[in-house]
Amino acid sequence: MKSVSLLAGPRQAVQYVKSHKADMFWLWIGYQTVKGTATLSLIWLPLFLAWKTKL
Repeated sequence: MKSVSLLAGPRQAVQYVKSHKADMFWLWIGYQTVKGTATLSLIWLPLFLAWKTKL
């Protein structure tokens, strides 16, 4: 029977991120861009337009 450590999953994830720092950086930049665009267009612009039409 194979012995499995409870920390094997997180350790592998950390090791993967450490070995792919540049790729993860650009993935994070892309994620932030999509998140920011969605937040701006779905939350802030409608709020601004609703505020602007009430004045």
